[in-house]
Amino acid sequence: MEVVSKLAAMACAAILVAACGQSRFPASPSVGIPTQAPRTRIAPNGPCVLVGSARAPGSNGSNAPLEVGKSPDYAVVIWVPGLNARPCRAAMTRIGKSAANALAGAIDAAPLFPKGTFNCPADDGGAADVYFAYRGAPSVARVWISLAGCRPVVMEDRWPRQLDSSIMDLLRASAPQAWEHYLSS
Repeated sequence: MEVVSKLAAMACAAILVAACGQSRFPASPSVGIPTQAPRTRIAPNGPCVLVGSARAPGSNGSNAPLEVGKSPDYAVVIWVPGLNARPCRAAMTRIGKSAANALAGAIDAAPLFPKGTFNCPADDGGAADVYFAYRGAPSVARVWISLAGCRPVVMEDRWPRQLDSSIMDLLRASAPQAWEHYLSS
């Protein structure tokens, strides 16, 4: 009986913390931290594609702005190759606590993506798929940063933000050489 009471008290405390907005953890669906870069292949019609990996998350009509969450312990970045990348390879880097905190803060401070209809430059699909890890949290915040086209910064069920120079500067520090051209302008 005592175990049930302790579990109930912990569940109530977690609900109250989340409801009052005091949690430092992101409000995103549970996903795992990648342990290796995904496989890629050249499709029969020519583009470089990821094999069996998730694509950019969608906002599903949400107007709630993207917020990564405060104080990540580290982040893992999956560098997604563009459609014309040769060699056709994804890469993975890990960034430490201070760089992950700076990147999370830059994303949260970036301007919201505009609403309406507009034209975007060509988008070859090159991206940084960032997974922020939090101490004590069973999930991570997954943020997809498009490095071409209109350059949205996307999280599941959140209104996107825009990729700006502060985010680009922070990504540049851990970018593999094949992705540097995306972050130079």
